[in-house]
Amino acid sequence: LHLADILPVVLRLTEMTPYEDVATWARELLALFRSDGVAVPVRKHAGASRYIPAGELVDMHSPELDDSLRCLLEDVFSFDTRVSNQTLLMSFNPQYLQCFVKTHAFLMWGDGPLPLDVRNYIAILAAARHSCKYFVDVHTDNFLRHGGDPAWLQASR
Repeated sequence: LHLADILPVVLRLTEMTPYEDVATWARELLALFRSDGVAVPVRKHAGASRYIPAGELVDMHSPELDDSLRCLLEDVFSFDTRVSNQTLLMSFNPQYLQCFVKTHAFLMWGDGPLPLDVRNYIAILAAARHSCKYFVDVHTDNFLRHGGDPAWLQASR
């Protein structure tokens, strides 16, 4: 791994985690890199959607956040190592989000006949079919992390 590969992950952790201590650690780490002259990336867009201002989204670090929603966001983070913009948007309807999280966890990480790399490869194909670069990238990372053959990725281009 190179620093250039890690910096976007640390940047994501400044905002896309339900754990305030993790977000604080990530902000401090990026500040340290900046002070050492490292070019630190910046977010391209604020908020989860161009149609919903960032200030209207659920604040994962708010003390007023409902405990059940906080637990749900923590579950999402534990499975995906991120709370995606999609999740933040679905958090407007916590009951729907809860059903989605359970289904997603079962399909992608639960017991089943398909290995995790194959599940993520299928997700890559589905995301690519709908031109969703973000989810192609997420599932590509998961595919490789779970032992997927990089040659498969070249074959699917």
